[in-house]
Amino acid sequence: MYLTGDAKLWWRTKYAEIQANQVRLDTWDLLREAIRVQFFPENVEYNANERIEWTVSGNETQRKW
Repeated sequence: MYLTGDAKLWWRTKYAEIQANQVRLDTWDLLREAIRVQFFPENVEYNANERIEWTVSGNETQRKW
């Protein structure tokens, strides 16, 4: 695994926790969830939906896709 920046620091910390039996990330699902929690803020999906939901063009509102 080639990681850089924040991801590399996060993985080093998680790896140390795994070695100390403080954390279990022994399945793909557990690892994927840990990555999602760390790097995908809870409101990012909501904010993205809000941005694409409606846009105003002149006097009429239209759906933006």
